[in-house]
Amino acid sequence: MPMTADRRSRYMKMTGLTETKIAQAIGKITIDPRSAKASGLSARKIEAARVGVQAVASSCGVISARYSMAAQATTTAARTVPKEDVAADRAILEELFADEYRLTDPAANVWDKKRTIDVILAGNVRHQGLGVGGFQGLQAVLQVHADGTTAVVNGSFKTGATTIGQNSKTGAGPRRCSGIFHTMHAYVFRDNRWQLASSHMTQEPAKRGRVVKAG
Repeated sequence: MPMTADRRSRYMKMTGLTETKIAQAIGKITIDPRSAKASGLSARKIEAARVGVQAVASSCGVISARYSMAAQATTTAARTVPKEDVAADRAILEELFADEYRLTDPAANVWDKKRTIDVILAGNVRHQGLGVGGFQGLQAVLQVHADGTTAVVNGSFKTGATTIGQNSKTGAGPRRCSGIFHTMHAYVFRDNRWQLASSHMTQEPAKRGRVVKAG
């Protein structure tokens, strides 16, 4: 099920988000001209892919912000979010992430689809807001491959966040996780919609801090 305009508007109001802040968090997605030329696809089809992957990132950001805020008010986000919202949001995320989704985080932990969704709905990664001063996208470059059903976005962002959970190596509790991170997200067009199929994150070495396992 897609995220409805009413739900999006309600969550944005609850979290103080604006379209400007969301755009700042995602970053401006630009099209790699060499990839566009090599693909042989029309400008219209490439632009449709850009709009599609941007919509996925935007919906994930809005939902994540909702649960991050809820978690900051209590120890368990689900206690303050109505059960019907949790169920609906899980259904939305189930469609935004492909079944084969894998995330490799900066500490080399690998998360599957279920774990990633569980972490989002638990509000386990708590950014200092979206946009400038919080989770801010720095760049995002889109490559569209094959017949237009596969897309890759290479980008970077900076953030200051508290990650809830145990460190995968030391067993320590919540830690600050801040700095500049580089990402590669792979998307697939399936069942008439774009889905996130794979993510890989690394932290910029010059600003590397403690990286923790979230969840």
